[in-house]
Amino acid sequence: MKRGSDWSPVYMVIVAVIALIVIVSLIKPIFASSASQAAGNINAASDFARGAIFP
Repeated sequence: MKRGSDWSPVYMVIVAVIALIVIVSLIKPIFASSASQAAGNINAASDFARGAIFP
């Protein structure tokens, strides 16, 4: 058995962990900005609904 073949799963795990960290660091700000925009939309919709129900 080759010595290099024993290390390939370890390298794959390291590469997968690095890829996961990069993906999370890129996607997390997108979800944060979406959440703040959604909160603003909920407030606007709530005000609109209140005005429609109680004129």
